[in-house]
Amino acid sequence: MRVLLISAMVSMLAFAALPARAEMAAPATAEAKTEAIEWQERSLGDADAPVTVYEYASMTCGHCAAFHETVFPHVKSELIDTGKIRFVYRDFPLNAPAAKAAALARCMPEQRFFPFVSSIFKTQQSWIMNENYEESLIKLAALAGVDPDRAQACLNDKGLETKIMQLMQEANTKYNVNSTPSFVFFDKDGNPMKDFKPFTELMEKNFKHDHKH
Repeated sequence: MRVLLISAMVSMLAFAALPARAEMAAPATAEAKTEAIEWQERSLGDADAPVTVYEYASMTCGHCAAFHETVFPHVKSELIDTGKIRFVYRDFPLNAPAAKAAALARCMPEQRFFPFVSSIFKTQQSWIMNENYEESLIKLAALAGVDPDRAQACLNDKGLETKIMQLMQEANTKYNVNSTPSFVFFDKDGNPMKDFKPFTELMEKNFKHDHKH
């Protein structure tokens, strides 16, 4: 079996067929401040959608920010909200700030996860250039309703960080992911798909010009 991987790179949108296997997880629920922090799958869309899309992204990746700014709104309205795909977000942090931001996002209640990811990408150029980027991330978390102590605990949680790194390594090993954003597709039975043209067409049509060339 083979699956199409789409990577938005500096020079172009690259496509590669890779062996893969689908994995599904139960939806997450909000955790109390005093409870242990656990990694939870985050997704949008109908669990019974005919296609599942995995995005692998780094919070410090400019191409990922461009995707979420210019393409993802179309993906949500045209593919997710219409029941055509289930969209799963996976972390692939390319540096320490990205890993910290990923950990903080994973501490968000389920309903706040994707809005928080969006806010991280929208403000990327401000917090990523800040020497005290953790303080900036904690302030962003506060706007999402997470108090500073909880946010700091998320940033310092080694178990959560280890889980994120394990899944990053798995993505590289199983799907040959080595750049971000990257996407893999599966049918409703979890079988890899060679392509999903509606998604590919939205990428080609809406991805920022300065991130395609």
